[in-house]
Amino acid sequence: MYPLNAIFSHILIFKRKTIRASMLILCLMLAACSADEELVQLNPVSINETLNTTYQQTCATCHTNPATGAPQAHKPDQWRDALSKGLDAALERTINGFGGMPPGGQCFECSPEELRILIVYMSQSPDKEQ
Repeated sequence: MYPLNAIFSHILIFKRKTIRASMLILCLMLAACSADEELVQLNPVSINETLNTTYQQTCATCHTNPATGAPQAHKPDQWRDALSKGLDAALERTINGFGGMPPGGQCFECSPEELRILIVYMSQSPDKEQ
C-alpha cells in the first residue's frame, strides 16, 4: 500500500495538470470567440472609373439589393461573415462562386487583383473611400 503522503502528492500533481489543461482550453475558446467578432482590418481603397463601371454593371446588381441576401456594399457589419476567414478566402469564393454568387461575380473580365479591390471597396464604409 502507498504511504499517505505519496497518495496526496499524486492527487496534487493530477489537480495541477487538470487545472492547466482547463486553463489552456478556456484561453483557446476565448481567443476563438473574439476572432469571430472582429472585422478584418483592410486598408481603404477607392476605385477608378473603369472599376466603378464594372462595380455598377456587376457587383451592384446584388450588393445593393437586400433581397439577394448578399452583403450590402459599404455596410462593413454585413461583411463580417464573408471576411471572417480573411481576404484571400473571400477572393477565392468570389473567383469560384459561393452560395448564390456566380463565379467571378459575373465579372468575366476582372483579374483577381481587381476582384480583391472590389471586395475591399464594397466592404468598407463609404466615408473610408480615398
